[in-house]
Amino acid sequence: MATNQDVANWALSKSGQRLSVDTNPYGSQCVVFPDLAARTFTGKNMSYTNAIDLLARASANGFEVFSNGLPKTGHVFVIKANGHEFGHTGLVVVDSDGNTLETMETNVDGNYDCLYVGGPARRKSRIWRGNALIDDQTGFILGWMIGWYRMFPDTSTISKAETIQAIKKKRRNNKMFGSFIFSVKEGDNEFIKGAVYLYNSLTNTVTGLHNQEEVKYVSEWYKEGTDESIPMKTFSTQAPTYRRLFVGLGTDTTNSRLKNVVSDLKDDIEEGLAKFVKGNDIAVKQSFTAIVNLNIRDAASAKGKILGRLNKGEAVEIVGSASSEGYYWISFERNGKLCYVASKVEGGDIYGTIK
Repeated sequence: MATNQDVANWALSKSGQRLSVDTNPYGSQCVVFPDLAARTFTGKNMSYTNAIDLLARASANGFEVFSNGLPKTGHVFVIKANGHEFGHTGLVVVDSDGNTLETMETNVDGNYDCLYVGGPARRKSRIWRGNALIDDQTGFILGWMIGWYRMFPDTSTISKAETIQAIKKKRRNNKMFGSFIFSVKEGDNEFIKGAVYLYNSLTNTVTGLHNQEEVKYVSEWYKEGTDESIPMKTFSTQAPTYRRLFVGLGTDTTNSRLKNVVSDLKDDIEEGLAKFVKGNDIAVKQSFTAIVNLNIRDAASAKGKILGRLNKGEAVEIVGSASSEGYYWISFERNGKLCYVASKVEGGDIYGTIK
């Protein structure tokens, strides 16, 4: 199918030529130009009509008619002429910026017999002020814009830079963009030395990756969604130094908010990935042994309800971790319920050991 750019290129190729159609007895009139264009590109015609009636004819032919916005390349404009009742028309050859109109028009030379024999096609530049179309050479008001029509849908020209920008935007709209895999060289009660973790930007969580297969799966899924390799980092400082960057991000991966997110994930992404987002599980099973008596709470908060006490020397199996209110918390199950105890003060006292 032809495009509006094809129409504009064709119009430019007619510069200096007198145009005619068999249904118009008055020679190279302005209306002949869009009539000939319609015949050339669509097999339809705009005959016989004056320019002032072109929009109605265009609509009857199934062409899209506009009275708001800006005419683009290949569109046909129509004005109410200053000085006669027949109107005037031409083809737009450059997208209008609202200030000027670059056109190809016939019958614009002003010869005394122009209404009877017309005139050749000319490239013109018109000033557009309000509804008025003004000749850029003489300052004469040619007429007042009524509207324009197009024979084909507009096709946008996208530059290479715009294409790259669109790709980047698409990547950043991916729910996993910004995630990365990391390991730490120095372990403590938050991270294990040499273990591999995923920071998931979708859920603002840190999740342990159990084996190379999980690392491969997450890497391939990230690549598929963003066309980029997932960043991999190694932190040489102790983990809590880096962990503080996650404070406030909702790193408690065992609460109901995450459960809802996991449920939503099943609707949006592969179900296989959702099973990995199940808490800050770590690369190997870990246990926490209290070195002081600790209150067991129903939330990772000093305001959480006290459910009991974890006695000094008592050990529990860790199922998740969180950071809130200046404390690091570990979670474990007891009597079928998820429970929390504070494992240490951020940057301060340790309440137990992890191994």
